[in-house]
Amino acid sequence: MTLFMLNMVNKTMQREINDFMKNVKKRSDSYDKSSISKSRLNISPALFIELNKGLIEDVYEDKEEVRLFKNLRLLAVGGTNIDLPNMTIPKDKKQTEDIKNIYGQHSNQKGKLGVTSRTSILYDVENNLILDGILGSIYSSERSMAIEHINKLIEHNKNIKEKYNDLIIYDRGYPSIGLIAYHLKHNVDCLMRVKSNSFLMLR
Repeated sequence: MTLFMLNMVNKTMQREINDFMKNVKKRSDSYDKSSISKSRLNISPALFIELNKGLIEDVYEDKEEVRLFKNLRLLAVGGTNIDLPNMTIPKDKKQTEDIKNIYGQHSNQKGKLGVTSRTSILYDVENNLILDGILGSIYSSERSMAIEHINKLIEHNKNIKEKYNDLIIYDRGYPSIGLIAYHLKHNVDCLMRVKSNSFLMLR
């Protein structure tokens, strides 16, 4: 199931299932789309987090192959809102929960409520790698998510032998005394886009 999910789906779902069973599993078993959808719900999202963690740690172990900008590992934090299907998912073996209770609802331009999540990623600009991703409630703060990214970056740096000078870039909406102080506390450099009249007391 994991191999199938990692495979890029370019054809119809049923065609992909048939090709996968024939070419990868070398079996003639037949599965339909509904059975795949049900099986997919049994895969923990934590699996893909761990797989990605192992991948990026392997990449950064070979410093000669890692692209840097002026000797900096150039990272960027960005977020957006994503519409999710209004569905029920397993909470545990006996209970289910509506996805809207987990991520919240948000109205669109027409005033219609839909299930919406706030997402954020920590991205290596030069090497096209996502170091960390968060799928959170629509009520989540971009700055609190940025702090989660910093914590994951610190953990990541502890797990690799090679050491890098990191610079995290932020767009407008992120700058705050608290977030800047958090960077300084953990010795992580940052560059933030701010208005010309912001933080006058610090000049």
